[in-house]
Amino acid sequence: LLSATEQDVFLRINTQLASLDSLQTPTMFQVMDYVTDSSFKAIFAVIAQQEAVHNESYSYILSSLVPIHEQKERFNQAKNDPLVRKRNDLILDAYESFRKNPTPQHLFQLGVNSINLEGIYFYAGFAFFYHLARQQKMLKTSTMISYIQRDEMQHAYFMAQFLRILLTENPELNTDVNMDYVYKTV
Repeated sequence: LLSATEQDVFLRINTQLASLDSLQTPTMFQVMDYVTDSSFKAIFAVIAQQEAVHNESYSYILSSLVPIHEQKERFNQAKNDPLVRKRNDLILDAYESFRKNPTPQHLFQLGVNSINLEGIYFYAGFAFFYHLARQQKMLKTSTMISYIQRDEMQHAYFMAQFLRILLTENPELNTDVNMDYVYKTV
């Protein structure tokens, strides 16, 4: 049985993960449409599909625990929390910039932020579920999260490889400003 605090944190993290992961599916499809190499198109299509499954998994967890009105409240809470919003603004801005104006520069910034999202932010959220599992709580949720984490780590690794290729094919992106962007963003 979860304490009231654990229940609140569980629901907050679940809805925050779902909200952020919901960006990944359409964004990866847009990147897929932008790149020209067929192997990259295929990988981005797989990533987009996996992200849709992740989002469905978060929604399944939420819908099996709380009624629809509380789900909506929690999603609004995740969207309107000023601390969460501040933390996510850089990611949201990078994704929006690429959506509005898909250029190699915006793709570079999107890639850096995608690595942050999938390799750092999501992992930090997953840690709470593993903490509960160590206490023999919410074990099936932890198992589901471990599958999602496996995918997210692969996505972050792929995006890092993709960025290396992007920088090789677009040497004009190899600037001190962009390298500083990477360090500051991470």
